Amino acid sequence: MEVEASRVMWGRSMARNLRYTTLISDGDSKTHNELLRLDPYPGIEVVKTTAVCLSVGDTPIRAELTEE
Repeated sequence: MEVEASRVMWGRSMARNLRYTTLISDGDSKTHNELLRLDPYPGIEVVKTTAVCLSVGDTPIRAELTEE
């Protein structure tokens, strides 16, 4: 589902005068690989950033972004 949603969002972004250059992900690389394959903005690299969230039960205690 994330792959398809990203394909739609990134695919229609130029018609709306937007360009997404960073993908915030949970570590799964399927979406990033698909965006690299699609190459929505020729000459502009899509950067993947991983969101790391540690939690106790349902309560997030720390979140950070790490570049891969």
